[in-house]
Parts: sequence; structure tokens; C-alpha cells
Amino acid sequence: MKVKKYIPFFLFIISIPIHAQDTTYFDVKNKSVETLKLAKYFRVIANDPTDSLRKTYKFFYLSGQLKGEYSCINLLNEKLQLRDIIDGKLKKWYENGNIQRETEYKGGKIDGLNLAYWENGQLKRMENYSNSKFINGKSYNLEGKEIQYSPIDEMPEFPGGEKALMNYISINLKYPVKMQKKGIQGKSILKFVVGKDGSITKIEIIRSATSVLDDEAIRVVKSLPKWKPGMLDGEPVSVYYTLPVNFKLEN
Repeated sequence: MKVKKYIPFFLFIISIPIHAQDTTYFDVKNKSVETLKLAKYFRVIANDPTDSLRKTYKFFYLSGQLKGEYSCINLLNEKLQLRDIIDGKLKKWYENGNIQRETEYKGGKIDGLNLAYWENGQLKRMENYSNSKFINGKSYNLEGKEIQYSPIDEMPEFPGGEKALMNYISINLKYPVKMQKKGIQGKSILKFVVGKDGSITKIEIIRSATSVLDDEAIRVVKSLPKWKPGMLDGEPVSVYYTLPVNFKLEN
């Protein structure tokens, strides 16, 4: 990752809309920090002078290069709370200035094309959505040749890989004694989310063995250490992961 020389903040002022309301700085872990000196990039929120309900979010690299932008409308959600909903085109850029992503949103849902690009500017992925429902997609390599479609670049990974995951489960799984005595075996299949930070959330059973075995499977999954998160277009994303947990008696 290239290290950019810090540039005095006043140099950015002329390129930021005069209606700017708020500036926030973020570090390499995407956490807000107090000053530009600690930041990797910063965000500016600007009100739309023609629409009081619309805001534009712009993100800048420290070099001054635009990192991303999107517009939001302020609407009531189902809990009657006001929140910003993405509406319009979301765009992201690499630090070299080439486009990284373009996504069409309507009322907070992906509606239309979602385009991703390699850092050299070549199209990487083209997807069609309607009301956040995936319709179809294509993937391309660095040379522009169509390849097998993949919705993400890298799936999340347990530290050490799949073999290490199976070993962790084998060591930490406690076969309920009463199930063993009754000769009950089975397979619990779980689905959970590996978050952007590698944490495990939203654990659910999608195929049950028994409630007792399911509870033990859930306990073990809750105990998993953080994973390497999934990556989409060079950035960490939350990804659903399916995991079978077997309860089998030894002969």
C-alpha cells in the first residue's frame, strides 16, 4: 500500500462543496479518528441546496483524490425513525484515480447495474439487480476475457484454513452425554455471517439434528475466533457461510 505525503488541509477547501456540513476522519481500519494526522482518508457530508432531504457523502484520500461518493435521502423507516437511504449512483475510485465501482440504488436498494473494475480500469464484474434481487452477472479477468462468474473475490477464511476449522470443531465440540447414551447421531447445518471485521454473527440452524445437538453446534460456532473476512473489489464485506457439524458415535 502506497504511503501518501500529508498535504495541508486548506488545500482541500476549494474542492469541497460550499454547503459542506461535516467532516470526519478515518484510519486504515475505517474507524473514526480525531485529526487528519491520524487519518487514512476523510469524509465530507454536503446538503443539497435544492432538496432539504438529500445529502451527498464524499470520501477523499489524503492526496485529495476522490475515494467515493453517493447521495442519500432522509426518510422514515418502518420504526418511524429518520435515516439516510442511498438513492442514486454510488461510485468508488482507486487511489490512482481509476474507477473501482459503480452501483445504481433506488430507495436504499440496488436497482440496475452494479459494475466493478480492476485497478487498471478493465471491467471486472457486471451484475444486474432489480429491487436488490440479483438477476444475472458476468466476471472478467485483467485482460478483459470473460471467466466463470464469482459474486465476490475471496470467501471468508478461518485462521489456518478449512483443515484448521475442522480441527478446532473436533477439539472443542462436546458430544452431549445423554445423546451418546441414547445412541443419537446427526448433523446440524448452520448458517452465519462472517462480518467485515471477521467476527461471527447471525447464527442460525438451517437443518436440525436434534435441539440438544443443535445447541451444542451453536455453542461451538459462537466460540470461533475471528476469521479473515470476505473481500469484494478489494474491500472487506460481510458474507454468509454455511457449516455442517457432525455428531457421530465411534464404533
